[in-house]
Amino acid sequence: MIFPEGGIPDHYPPKLQAFKNGAFKLAIETNVPVLPVVIHDTWKLFWDDGKIYGTRPGVCHLTLLQPIETDKLSTKSDELRESVFQAFQQSWKSKRSNIY
Repeated sequence: MIFPEGGIPDHYPPKLQAFKNGAFKLAIETNVPVLPVVIHDTWKLFWDDGKIYGTRPGVCHLTLLQPIETDKLSTKSDELRESVFQAFQQSWKSKRSNIY
């Protein structure tokens, strides 16, 4: 499992950060399909700014997206990274999550 997000924002509520290339290049180079897994609600449970919000127990929801084959993709293109990022955003919007 690889988390390609480019960091954890300091603002509340957080927004989905741009994805870094490494995980997608690795998948293409090794010809391994990518199975995007969207984890909803975790930021609500793990947000801790040391003031108002803190980590607490709860339920997180997962959405498994369609696997993406990589055998016809090139590491010179950002197509895989961008398509996964767009799929994540669409999934969050469809689940009415607060991250978009």
